[in-house]
Amino acid sequence: MLKLIVFDWDGTIVDSFSKIFACKQVLAKKYNLTAPSEAIARKVQGMGFDKAMSLCFPSIDNETSAKIKQDFHETMQLKEYQAQLFDGIKEVLADLKASNIKLAIATSKARVELDKAIDFLGLTGIFDLICCGEEYKNKPDPAMLNHIMKKLGVTSEESLMLGDTITDIEFANNANMRIICLTFGAHTKETLQIKKPYAFIDNWKSLCHVLCTLNT
Repeated sequence: MLKLIVFDWDGTIVDSFSKIFACKQVLAKKYNLTAPSEAIARKVQGMGFDKAMSLCFPSIDNETSAKIKQDFHETMQLKEYQAQLFDGIKEVLADLKASNIKLAIATSKARVELDKAIDFLGLTGIFDLICCGEEYKNKPDPAMLNHIMKKLGVTSEESLMLGDTITDIEFANNANMRIICLTFGAHTKETLQIKKPYAFIDNWKSLCHVLCTLNT
């Protein structure tokens, strides 16, 4: 029986890719760097910050990388960089909460950014547990998922993850957890199919049907 759903944040709960991509372009201009292509920016979404930045800006030194990291986290807290919820997700979260399913977040996003976003979107109090990569080992290491399951007293067979990237699939697989992938996040369905997730959803309204098959 399903007792826990763990959500990725960027590209899963919020439609944030355009905001993240825009921020990286602004920082590239500020530091006179070649901006990453959209393809690269999509590829790295979900990875830990340092690894993602090394792929987006491969020529930067450690000092510049540290400055970009600080600027990125500060910029992503600004109101104009706050992403909007995907259609239907707020209703889905409310329904799951009413069904006594435990809800958690496991994300590579920095805690300070995530707290700001949750408050901005009115989601305070929805999630039973929130974990950020900077506090554990980054995805796809399963440390965050293992901590969540232990803390909330559930097994991997009673748990499910929802995410939108190859990294999310590897993350769930490493924790022996099933994953449902969104086709409207950072990575395309064609890309995600390579890793064979449990199922796909094309919109949040379709999640209920998939969950019903999961519990049969």
